[in-house]
Order: sequence, then structure tokens, then C-alpha cells
Amino acid sequence: MTGDMHDGGRSRDGGRSRAGVFATLALLGGLVALALLFAGWRADKVAILVPPAPVAPVRTSPAEPATFLLFGDSRVAQWAPLPERPFPVVVEGHPGRSAIQLAPAFAAAVAQVRPAGALVQLGVNDAVAASLLLPAARAEALAHSIAALDSIAATARAAGAELTLMEVVPPVRPDPLRRLVYRGEVDRYVAALNAELPAIAARHGARIARPMARLAGPDGELPERYRRDALHFTPAAYAALDALVPPRLGPG
Repeated sequence: MTGDMHDGGRSRDGGRSRAGVFATLALLGGLVALALLFAGWRADKVAILVPPAPVAPVRTSPAEPATFLLFGDSRVAQWAPLPERPFPVVVEGHPGRSAIQLAPAFAAAVAQVRPAGALVQLGVNDAVAASLLLPAARAEALAHSIAALDSIAATARAAGAELTLMEVVPPVRPDPLRRLVYRGEVDRYVAALNAELPAIAARHGARIARPMARLAGPDGELPERYRRDALHFTPAAYAALDALVPPRLGPG
């Protein structure tokens, strides 16, 4: 009887031990899976910072009738409502893409549309991806972002298009997980990129648009009615930003 009780106790202890081992292995497996998912996500993000082959500016002239090109990332792809203008407004938005990637796409769009004017909004995806890099690589990415916007401005000038470069609005009140990933680096990257825009504009005869001058509330922050999520705007915000598209194109 006593031996049976001891055997039962050892059996229960062995069962609990095996269950503990299985739980530990399951936890380790889950952590490995999460690490692999994060590594894959990071690799996809960082990939948008690889510069493409340089593109020579396309020399052309604006088409008739005059057309305006809105070009950028998802913030442009989601631009609605579009402004009512006496000329066509062509939207070319590339969600998730960086300024670094899109200089060739801008050249292709200009060659096809031959716009008299263009508004470019790029850079926030560069900043988000660069936040995952070490400082030296982040500085290199910033140089590539600046060079890409300079190339875009040169392309617009060569094509005779009046270009407006839109300052980058940093992520607005990101969730705790994004804040953990960004670590303040996104805001610093955006500030450094915006600081370079006046020099780019001066070199190529472009203008600078400051969206927060139209969107910010009395506290200087983006109001909730203009914020769809940390990176994107609401239709009310776009209605306010429509004023950045000029009422007419060309001289006068």
C-alpha cells in the first residue's frame, strides 16, 4: 500500500516535470517564431532604403492641356477628396515605398504625364525604416533620402514642371509598440530631412509646402479629426491640404 502511494507520487511528479518541459519548449518555440517574424518584417522595411540605379532627368515640356501630378507614398495614394481645378489632377501614390526607391518612378510619371505642376510627398517611410538601423547606417540612409528628393526636383525642373515639395509630417501619436520600435529616431530623421528641403528647393526652383501650417491645432499637434492613424490622414485633412494644389498652372 505504501509502495503504491510512493509510486503514484513519483508518477504525478514525473507528469508535472514533463508538462513543465513541454511548456518551456513551447515558450521557447514561440519566442523563436516571434524573433523570426520580426527579422522578416525588419528585412522588408530596411529593403526600401536600398537606392536604385541613378536616373538622368528627362528633358521634356508640359503637355497640353496642362496637368497637375500628385506623387508620393500612401499619403498621396489615399488623397481624397481631390481638389476641383480647371485642369486634370493625376494621382500616383505608392504605399509603403520610400523616397529612395521612387526617384525612377517619378521620372517615369513625369515622362508619361508631362505635368505643368507637381506636388511630391515622400519621406515618412524612409524614416520608419531607418529607425531600425544602427546610427551609421541611418545617417547613410538619410543621405540617400536627400539625394532622391534632389533627383526628383532636378527631374521636375528639366521637364518644365513647377514643383512643390511637401514637408514630411512625422507619425502622430503612434501606439506603444510603434513607439518602442521608433525610439524617437523617426522624428529625428523627419526633422533632418525637412531641414534639407529648402536647399533642394533653392537649387531647383521648387517650392516648399508646410502641411502642418494648415492642419495643426492651437497646441501645434494634429487634431484627431485629421488623423486616421499614426501615419495617415482623414478626408477632412485632405480637404484642407487641397489648397496646396494651385488654382491655375503656368504663367500668371
